[in-house]
Order: sequence, then structure tokens, then C-alpha cells
Amino acid sequence: MESLVNVLKKLKFTEYESKVYIALLQNGSCTGYKLSKVSGVPRSKIYRILETLVSQGVVEQSTAENSSLYQAISPEQLSALLESSFKETLSTFKEESALISMEKSNHTIWELEEWRSILSKIKMHVSEAKSSLLIQIWVDELDDELTTLIKQKQQELDDVIIIIYDRHKEYKTSLSNYYAHGFEQDKLNEIGHRWITIVSDKTDVLYATVPFKGKPKAIHTKNPILSFFASEYVIHDAYCLRLIDNFPEQIKNQYGEDMKGLRNLFSM
Repeated sequence: MESLVNVLKKLKFTEYESKVYIALLQNGSCTGYKLSKVSGVPRSKIYRILETLVSQGVVEQSTAENSSLYQAISPEQLSALLESSFKETLSTFKEESALISMEKSNHTIWELEEWRSILSKIKMHVSEAKSSLLIQIWVDELDDELTTLIKQKQQELDDVIIIIYDRHKEYKTSLSNYYAHGFEQDKLNEIGHRWITIVSDKTDVLYATVPFKGKPKAIHTKNPILSFFASEYVIHDAYCLRLIDNFPEQIKNQYGEDMKGLRNLFSM
């Protein structure tokens, strides 16, 4: 029961409200007196809590003569009620916040440190791209939703470059028209972690590091200098990979079967 209490608390119920609701589910309809006993909520507080839950539609009340009975709505009803309330609140937020004129700064670098926030921001960058989209990403971070968003942009936009990394070199993805990097282990040895680079419309850049241990981190910005360098980095990577794809034998003859010579930039 303790875990369910914690879940309900995350849904903005108090601990006592959570215990009352769960007790009603377990025991069926109860008087306030009985409910106080089975829920562990003090009698001095039980009726105020019931009044609150009744007003929220979470508990139903039946009054006969001098006593009242209470019963909880089903978990399915509660889920629908909470979902409806959340959608209504979110709709109001969108309407009201749209009236606020936000001051925009093109040079501030913003930091993110929680993976769900980072992934949400990544998907937003992809979905809001209007003219171009440049991406470097590892297969480990390509979930179904992000893959679908990228596919949509490949159909909508002319200027889309996708570079995919996979340390196993299997590149298991339903995406098409992408560049497989091929030098993943060298990059991991050099950098020590995976990463994601996204540049949308040549103005918005997001860069995330995804370590094998520890928390991922990201920055995003509209800083024009960083946007330019990030764009050039992805484009230059694509140029090199395209040459390797188109002239593999010539490059292997020049730099070796594993192309190690190609990676040794400090030896002319």
C-alpha cells in the first residue's frame, strides 16, 4: 500500500487523502467512523478530508437519516478524472502563456542535466525544424518516437543530414538516407562517451554528452557562433563519410585496410 500512497502523493493528493481513498477501495463503502479506524487517519481529520475528496469527485457520499456512507470511485474513473483535469489545466496554461511576450536571447547557453528533459528538448528541436536539420546521434539514443520524428523531417525538408554511430557497426534502425560513421571505437577512445549534436534551421543547436557511467548533460543555444561551428562540424563529417562511401578502395589503398592512416591527422 505504501507504494500506492506515494504514487497518489505524486498526483497531488496528501498522505491522509491517499490513505482514505485506498482504504475505501479495500473496504468498500464505510462510515466516517469506520474509515478512520481502517485507514489510520485521526477522527479529528477524517471528515474534513472526506469533504475535500467528495468536492473533488474522488469519493461519493450517501446520506441517510443521521449517518453518511462514503465510497471511492474506481481507479479507472480516477485515472480518467485526473487526465481530464490535467488536459484542462494544460490547455489553460497554453492559452494564458501565449499572451505573454517572451524576451528572446540569442546568445545565452542553457544547460540541462536530466535525461528526460534532454530527450524532450531533442525531440522538440527535431519537430520544430522548418528548413534544415543536422543530426549526429548514436543508435542507443534513437527511440521509436525520435525515429518517427526524424523520418517526418526527412520527408518534409530538403536539407537533412543524419549521421549515425554504432560501436557494434550494425546500425539497426528503420531510418534511411543516413551516413554510418564507421570510426566509432576510435571516437570513444578519444572522447570517452557518446554524444548527440542537433542543429535545426542553422540557428538552434543542442549538444548532449551521454557517458557510460554518470548523468548525461546537454547545452542548447541560439548563439550564432556556436550554431555556425556545430553546423560546419556535422556537414564536414558528412563530406568525409560521403567520400569514404564513394571511393572505399582508393582510400583503403592510400590509408590502409582499416583506414588508420586517415585518422592520423598529425602525420602529413
